[in-house]
Amino acid sequence: MNALMVKAAVLIALFVNLLGCSLAPRSSNLHVADRGSMTLANAGFQAVVGQEALMPVRAWLRDGAGGEGAGKRPALVVFEADGAAWRLRGYLPPSNPTPHRAVGAEIASALAHAFVKNTVLYVGRHCQFVSPESSSFQAQCLRNHLWTTGRFGEKVVQDMSWLLDTLKTDELGDQDRRLILIGFSGGGTLATLVAMRRSDAACLVTFAAPLDLAAWVAWHGLTPLTESLDPADALHALVRVRHRGFWFGGQDRVVPPAAFGRLGLSDPLRAHLHVAEGFGHAHADLWIDTAADHLRLSCASLFE
Repeated sequence: MNALMVKAAVLIALFVNLLGCSLAPRSSNLHVADRGSMTLANAGFQAVVGQEALMPVRAWLRDGAGGEGAGKRPALVVFEADGAAWRLRGYLPPSNPTPHRAVGAEIASALAHAFVKNTVLYVGRHCQFVSPESSSFQAQCLRNHLWTTGRFGEKVVQDMSWLLDTLKTDELGDQDRRLILIGFSGGGTLATLVAMRRSDAACLVTFAAPLDLAAWVAWHGLTPLTESLDPADALHALVRVRHRGFWFGGQDRVVPPAAFGRLGLSDPLRAHLHVAEGFGHAHADLWIDTAADHLRLSCASLFE
């Protein structure tokens, strides 16, 4: 085979590969739901039903062990990350945002094993783990802004806060229960935005999360998230969350410590910035294995 034929074969293979990606069915990621559900089931989680008809969000709950003082223990709320990776070097969004690896679910499971007395709630992001054939997906997910430019938008934050209120009434039966909000990557960004508008957020812990979206977008030269809220635009609201822990990986090139951005201008917030040396964004196992330790350090008085 001469050089020209080899080049042609490579181009054809590349074309077929790209065509296969573009024509993959929207349900191609949903096998992850089975794996994620198994991970959660092994940690004692059960799917929460009822809210998906109103908005395309799925959640799983693991009740605490109970016993003396059970009602005073804060519930841990873990938000999933942004989801499936973008294609074509980040220029083409996925047709289905269900993540290929549900790191948030694995963090929630690890925390459920570490804090057996605390209730743990795992919340998928909008349109994740939702069948594309469902009425909820068809009605609200065909326009992909819920997981692209608007993934941190007002509707998303309002929906998540409403979901927490609903679950505190229907599942926890305790509107006074304090919450510890947790998230990895974009899940941490969302956890921050939700915490900023709630009075029951006792602690906020983020892992490798872009907390100054403007700084993060500029760092990578990305298109601004025009339909999203930026945590760094409302530092005064974030300062009101009493306990905080903002964790970044020292080797992270996706969300570097520089993504802390304007939060570093506030002394109360800068004091809670932590850099885990040797951690990168792709080192999911490191973040999962150390999540409980990071939580104890960030919210120490809440686990006494």
